[in-house]
Amino acid sequence: MKNILLLFLASTIITSAECQVATDTNKLQRSTYGNFKELLLKKKISGIDTLYYVDSLLNFKVAVPAWLNLHETGSRFIWGGTLPILIGIEDAIAVKGFSKEEYTDLASFQRYVIGDWVFGKHPNWSSTHVCYGKKDLGPFRNTGKLFIVYVFLNNKIYYCKYALLETKTSFLWVAFTSTPDTFEINLGKFDSFLNEIELTNY
Repeated sequence: MKNILLLFLASTIITSAECQVATDTNKLQRSTYGNFKELLLKKKISGIDTLYYVDSLLNFKVAVPAWLNLHETGSRFIWGGTLPILIGIEDAIAVKGFSKEEYTDLASFQRYVIGDWVFGKHPNWSSTHVCYGKKDLGPFRNTGKLFIVYVFLNNKIYYCKYALLETKTSFLWVAFTSTPDTFEINLGKFDSFLNEIELTNY
């Protein structure tokens, strides 16, 4: 998370951003961190309760749950982390951003991610994953659609819940990837995370 700016709002909020901040005030402070571990230390020392991630390029922000262990993704367009270990398994949440220049509308983006999702075939985005099933959960707010999908990878089946969203500048693929044993246990955590996502207008 190099070069990500974090904003301190009041004494209870951190916001990470690459956006425009005019000046520092008593309620708003700017800082740059070399890594997530350094950020967590500063958060603890400052007594800050809630961490927010704000992305002015992809136009979304989300409260970072205390239980989410953030990871470096190696990409400016992928943000996420893992949930607490359950029965030796770490489920994952990722927010992947795609430019609107790549897709004409949300329907074409949905075709890329979900496509026909034919049993035994590969999805459009992978030659290693195999489609095992899908359930269309319908609209999410007025900004996207929800799906549950099942994929096979490396001799294991994974249960996933996807939210496909449209922002002012991008399409977002918010993905929860789990195992059959942990899906129902962690689904509530993902749903609460998803409900905290706010589309912005930078």
